[in-house]
Amino acid sequence: MMTSLASLDRSNRVSAIEHLLNEAQRANVRSMSPIQLIRELRKGPLFPYTYKGDVVKRLHQVQLDQKATDELEKFIVYLIKVRQSLNSKDRSYCDSLMRFVLEICPDRRSNPILVNLLQNGNGKLLEITYQMLIKKTLTPNEAKKIIELYYKSNNVTLLELLARHSNVINSLKIAKFLISNLTELYWKSRVLQAVLTNGIIGGIEFSKKYPLAFIYAVGRLERKDLLIHIKPMISMFLNDHDNLGLVIWTLGKIQAKREIAYIEKLLLTEYRRLLGKKNANPPLHNVKFIKHKYGIKKDMI
Repeated sequence: MMTSLASLDRSNRVSAIEHLLNEAQRANVRSMSPIQLIRELRKGPLFPYTYKGDVVKRLHQVQLDQKATDELEKFIVYLIKVRQSLNSKDRSYCDSLMRFVLEICPDRRSNPILVNLLQNGNGKLLEITYQMLIKKTLTPNEAKKIIELYYKSNNVTLLELLARHSNVINSLKIAKFLISNLTELYWKSRVLQAVLTNGIIGGIEFSKKYPLAFIYAVGRLERKDLLIHIKPMISMFLNDHDNLGLVIWTLGKIQAKREIAYIEKLLLTEYRRLLGKKNANPPLHNVKFIKHKYGIKKDMI
C-alpha cells in the first residue's frame, strides 16, 4: 500500500520529508571520495554528529590516499585545538569523533601527535591519548621519546604503555630498564613476555632473575616448552600463600599435569593434617573467590 505525501497533514508531511532528505544525505556519503568525506566532517556545526557518524563509518571502509591522510591529520589537530573552547556536552561529542578519526589515521601520521600529547595533554585528552597509543604500533624512536618523558615526569604509566608494545622491547637493555622501573608484577611479566616472544639472545637466562614474573609470562604465552625452565622455581612458592595460585594457574595453562598433581598432593596432605582427618576433601570454591583470593586478573584467564 502506497501512502501519498499529499495525503498527510502538514506536520507529518514535514517529518516525512525531513526523514527522506536525511536518507538521501546519508546515501550520498557512499559516493564521496576519502578527501570529500574528511572535508564533510568539518562542514557546518561539528556537533552533534549523527550524520557525521555515517561519514566516519564510510571512512573506515575506504583506502586513504596521501591527500586524504594530510587532510585527516589537519582535522585531528583542529579537533584538539577546538575542544578546549567547547561546553562539556559538545566536548564529549568532540572526543568521540576524535577517537574515530585517530583510529583510521595511519600510525606514522597519528603517533607523533599522540606522543606530543603525552607531554602537553591533560585530563580526558590525555586519557584518549593513552587509549589510542595502546592500539597503535610504536616505532623505536617513539619509544625513545616516551622514555625521555618518563625521565622528566617519573610517570610510571608511560613505562606501562611501552610494556604493552612488545615490538619496541627488542634488547635486554630496554627490558632491564623497564623491569627495573615498573612496580607491578603484571607489567614486569609483560616485559618478559616480549623478551621471550622476540627471541632475544640471553632472554631466558635474564627472565630467570625474576621467577614469579617469568612464571606468569610463561602462562600468558602458554609456552609448554619453557616448563623445563620454570620447574626448578616451583619449590620457591610452595609455602607462598599469595603467589602459589598464580604458579598453579600457569601450570594449568601449559598443561603440566604432573607438576599440578604434585602440588595438589602436598596441599591435600597439609589440609588433612590441619583438620585431623585422613580422608577429608576441601569443598569446591566459587571460581570468583579463587580469582579474588590470588589476585588473578582478567588478562590471565
